Amino acid sequence: MDFTVITFRFSKNLAEEEILNNVKIIRLPFVVKISKGFLSPQSILTFISEVRRNDVIVINIPNFEALPLVLFSKIFRKKVISIFLCKVFLNGGFLSKLINTVLNASVYVQLSLSDKIVVIPDYVESLSVYHKFKNKISKAVPLIEELQVDPQMLKFLKSKKADEIWLGIAGRISREKGIDYLLDVLAQKDWKDKKVRVIFAGSIGVGEGIYYEDIKKQLSDRLIPSVFLGKVTDAELGAFFKSIDVLVFPSINETEAFGIVQAEAMLLGTPVVSSNLPGVRLAVRMSKMGLSVNVKDSKAFSNALKKVLENKNKFTNERLLKKAKKIFSQSPTVNLFEKILTN
Repeated sequence: MDFTVITFRFSKNLAEEEILNNVKIIRLPFVVKISKGFLSPQSILTFISEVRRNDVIVINIPNFEALPLVLFSKIFRKKVISIFLCKVFLNGGFLSKLINTVLNASVYVQLSLSDKIVVIPDYVESLSVYHKFKNKISKAVPLIEELQVDPQMLKFLKSKKADEIWLGIAGRISREKGIDYLLDVLAQKDWKDKKVRVIFAGSIGVGEGIYYEDIKKQLSDRLIPSVFLGKVTDAELGAFFKSIDVLVFPSINETEAFGIVQAEAMLLGTPVVSSNLPGVRLAVRMSKMGLSVNVKDSKAFSNALKKVLENKNKFTNERLLKKAKKIFSQSPTVNLFEKILTN
């Protein structure tokens, strides 16, 4: 098979075109960046050329930019497969709401024109589009890789941790992560008496600078010990998972559809406390390596954290680890895509 990836040149440090692992990558120029998307009229010619050259077009959704690509695919009678990752909820005023409406309208059209739609189980059943497109939907857990562990990073983190309890947050620091509700928990008196520190591994989400500063201020004002590791390599992320006591995932809306970091943590033996959101709760439900609680419920989150910390052997042991490796195996998802692509 011959693969071509079309994306946007969001950084000038990236080449306009290159081949990585036998995959051709085309990074398109753009006129302006709007929120998390790009306006690129000049992409039209590339879309037409690549649609004519390829047999199957695979789209990652949500996006606005791929709408012309899907339209050209149907004109040239090419098969379209959409990987529907999540819905989008943009916070803000009128402009953000307008962008959100236009984006979701574009997503709906792309899904309507798709021949096959691959979705995350549990998450999709909560969306209205499931009933409209259910006949062309296939369900699959995202591809998850067991991370390597950087020994030097692990040694460094363990030396810093000493006898503290470390609660980890992995991924972009953004509003939908619900970090505020974890801080509400740790501001309570019974948590103040514990030697707890929040460890962040990940960069600031696009357009989330104000939220990041707010979180830092809350941590300071509430005297909650914390460490920001920033962007880390995969192996350093593995060391992070091995050093924390619990990964916390208090997401608050449907922009979060699974949370791959939950599975990555579980594969390294770290339990999780997450929100009881469709898709987000799936890793905990399947593996039993943690607990899920109601969204924005600080009291329930506090109780779940205590239960996991006080009964760690119940939520992480050799039997559960073996089960997690089977649940999050890449084989079923790879086999599904091979079947869809070659059928």
